[in-house]
Parts: sequence; structure tokens; C-alpha cells
Amino acid sequence: MSFEKTITGDEYIFKHSNDSDEKKSKLVLHNHNDTYETLIFISGDAEFTVEGSTYKMSPGDVIVINNNEMHRMKLTGESVYERIVINTTPKFFYMYPELKNIFRNRRLGIGNVLKPDDFLLGTIHDICSKIEKYNYMYSDVEFSADIIKNLILEIMFLLNRAQPSCDHKTRTDDRIKQILEYINDNLSASLSLDLLSKKFFVNKYHLCRIFKMSTGMTITSYVNYKRLLLARELHEEGKTLTNASFEAGFDNYSSFYKIYRREFGHSPNKS
Repeated sequence: MSFEKTITGDEYIFKHSNDSDEKKSKLVLHNHNDTYETLIFISGDAEFTVEGSTYKMSPGDVIVINNNEMHRMKLTGESVYERIVINTTPKFFYMYPELKNIFRNRRLGIGNVLKPDDFLLGTIHDICSKIEKYNYMYSDVEFSADIIKNLILEIMFLLNRAQPSCDHKTRTDDRIKQILEYINDNLSASLSLDLLSKKFFVNKYHLCRIFKMSTGMTITSYVNYKRLLLARELHEEGKTLTNASFEAGFDNYSSFYKIYRREFGHSPNKS
């Protein structure tokens, strides 16, 4: 039987859950536009894929995901998939910006899985249990959300002292990693299939196939989605939507508008 416990504050969401068979099929490729995600893997048979890297998960692994990293969890067996997920906004780290290092100070799809030692992992689990108990016992206390926020900050402090998981657990296609890095570094430039094929010396039909196998997306879908995220970020920094869309690589505002509505279900000026 599945369960889900969710604790929400202004700058964080803490969720402890497992999935029934009916819900497992919904674990699709996605990203978190406005938050950083931390996933504490408790149990299950699973592989985690992010930006062309695939990690075989083990109980005790901790995943850290930047807001623009495309990722998904693929369940490979019948074991119960249990995890704790913590989503935090950039504002959450206002007083301690260095705690964002585990999310920001690395390349896309590299160093996502941390392997805390026994002490760190035990302490993190104790803190998570404390968060759930405090929420149950003291949710009516006015400042309980602040107490829980401080406990989550402590988790982030500890994770910044954990080591990345061993490389032998990671599968990558070096060509795809290079292409993904090139795309993310050149979103405002031309990124046609022909250009990528010639630049990386890969037949374009073969490139389409291996790209889809590695990322779960077509090249066009991936490029468009990353451009949407960039345009939204530029708009939040003060650019007009039109200028932001052009700087993000869209040829015209009309195509940006149509793709944005299709992906997010609303117009860009309602973000």
C-alpha cells in the first residue's frame, strides 16, 4: 500500500512516500523549474537518469538535482520504491548561499548522486524522522515551519560534506554528454540537427536514435525545452518576454509563445 506524507513551508516541500504499482508508470522525464530537489533513496530497484548519465541506485544514495536538469527515475524491479524528497527554492538559501554548492557547482548530469558515510546518513535519517514527528506533534505552533526549515538547512549542511557516488555505478555516452554540454552552452545559437551531426561527426539518423535512448527526448524537444527555461530565467531577470525569447534562441515570438503554451499549459506572461 502506498503512502505519502507532505510538509510544506513557504520555501520548501518535504515529502516522504512510496509508490504502488499503479503509480510507478508515472515516473517520467521532467525538471523542477523553480526549485532544487534532494531525493534520499530508501528502497527499491531503480536507475536514475539525468542529462545523459544513468546511475544504478542503492539504499542510502542521495540525489541532488538542479532546477534545469532533465531527469527521471526508472524502476527496474518489483521492490517498494520509497524515498524522501525535499524541494527548496533559491530563496531558501538566502542566508547560507554556499549550501547551494551541491546543486550549482558542477556540470549538468555530473555528481548528482552523493554517497554519505554511515554517520552522515544516519544523522540525515534522524533529522528526517524529527521533521515528521515535529510536524505531527507541533504543527499548530506558530514558528514550527521555521524549526523545520532549520532542520532542512542542517540536512543541506551535511550533504555538502558527502562524497559523490563511485564512477563505476555511472553509465554515460561520452558523445551524448559532449552534445548536451554544447547545446546548453549555445542555446542562443543555431542548433539544427545537421549542424550537430557535422560538428560531432555522427550520422544524423544515428544521432537522433542514441540521443533519444540516452535522454528520453528528441533533440528538438530537448533544445526547445531548455530554451524555454532560459527565456523564463531571462524574463525573471528583467528582460521583456520578446527579448528573452530571442536571446534564448527562438526565431520569433510566435513560435516561442506556441511552444511555451504547449509545454506549460499557460501563456508565458502568466508564469
